This record gives sequence, structure tokens and C-alpha cells, in this order.
Amino acid sequence: MISFLVLLLLFWDSNKAQQGRLAFRSSVLHWSARTRASGILKTAKKSAPFHAEYDFRGDTVVYHRAGAEKASFVWSRKLTGFLLVGHGYTLLFKKEKSLNPYAIFLHEADDGLLPYLEELGIKKLAIAAGNA
Repeated sequence: MISFLVLLLLFWDSNKAQQGRLAFRSSVLHWSARTRASGILKTAKKSAPFHAEYDFRGDTVVYHRAGAEKASFVWSRKLTGFLLVGHGYTLLFKKEKSLNPYAIFLHEADDGLLPYLEELGIKKLAIAAGNA
């Protein structure tokens, strides 16, 4: 009987309880994002300064990071999916509704990358002006 009364009191105002759960979840997600971002920045600062080198081989790209000491292999990706082009960057996504890109290219504004990717069959994402 006592446990029933305690549960009744806890869940009497379900909207208030739900707001509390959402606030807690939001604070945990913000903490997690800050922690992950600071870790990524720490890693980037260790390897800076460097020069990004992309080696395009057919439908595959190999990314090397050339620093003061030597060039090091970072990753290799098969070029498929969808692309989003901005000023000085190109993002590649596996699916049209993906949130996270699988490859990010930092480049000069007009370096011929877009025609190469379109030739491989990678489609441009259609972004509505209100959503960008």
C-alpha cells in the first residue's frame, strides 16, 4: 500500500515528470556533445598544422595528412551516395536523409572536385532554402 502511494505521488503530475526527464536528458546530451567536441579538438590540435592530401583512385579516395615530419594515412572511402557542396568544403553522405557525413573534403572553391564526383554518379542533395 505504501509503495502504491509513493508511486501515485511521483506520477501524479505526469507532465511535470516528463518535463523533468526531458530536461535531464537534454543536459546529459549537451554534456556528452561538449565532451566529444573537446576530445576531437584536442586530437586536431595535436596534429596541426598539416596539409590534407586527397588521392582519388577511380571511385575510391585515400586521405593523407602531411605534417612537418611525414605524411600519414588517415582513411580510405568508396565514393557513393549524395553530396552537399559549400564554400571551401564538400560533404558526402551515404543516404539522402543521413545526418552525419561519411567524408568531408576541405578544398579551394573551384578545384574540379564537383564534376568528378558527379561523373561517378554521386547526386547533389536538394536542400530547401528555409532548411539550410
